[in-house]
Amino acid sequence: MSLLSSSIRGCVLALVTAAACNSSKSSSSETSAPVSVEPSFAAPAPATPPPTLPPSASQAPASRGAIVSGLRAEIVPVIGGLFPSAPADPAGKPVKSEWRLRVTNTTDAPIVFRTGGDDESFEIAVRGAGSVSAPVKIEACDEIYHVGKRHIIAPKGTLDVPVGELASGVRCKQTAHYLTQPGLYEVDVSLIGHIHALANEGEKGDTMQPVRLDAPTINIQAG
Repeated sequence: MSLLSSSIRGCVLALVTAAACNSSKSSSSETSAPVSVEPSFAAPAPATPPPTLPPSASQAPASRGAIVSGLRAEIVPVIGGLFPSAPADPAGKPVKSEWRLRVTNTTDAPIVFRTGGDDESFEIAVRGAGSVSAPVKIEACDEIYHVGKRHIIAPKGTLDVPVGELASGVRCKQTAHYLTQPGLYEVDVSLIGHIHALANEGEKGDTMQPVRLDAPTINIQAG
């Protein structure tokens, strides 16, 4: 009887020990299981908008004074003294100017350059506190087409084209510019002309290429 009780107590003890071991393993397995961590992605920083330039910056291209098809332009003489300020003319009559736009041939070959025709013009922009622009008023426009004059600019030579007046645009469609009060002004002067392959009008085999020559910006003081 005592032997049977001892056997029963031994079996119960073995069962209890096994259960405890299994419980310990299960607890250890639950504790050491790897934890899945969701990756976090930071929101991208907003793009920095481009800087907003003032109107004057957009009106003064950095390429002014650049060589175009072998030609370079500049205003001569260098402006000195006071430019006369005056109110805008009601009839749009342009202000006279003694400026000249000098075209320099930077190449080692002659260049045939045409100016002064109906398809050629000066383009002028004035910036300053008292700058005013107005259309030039005309009663009638001559319908006869005006052909420009061809000039042969020698290698490394120059051609001076009179500006004549502060007006932009082709004949009969001009805009006058006025400096209506004393102060400092910036002026851009450009010349639109044509380069020809041959010097004579109507010569067979002639070709032409339109060019725009931008003189460097000049600063003038009006008084």
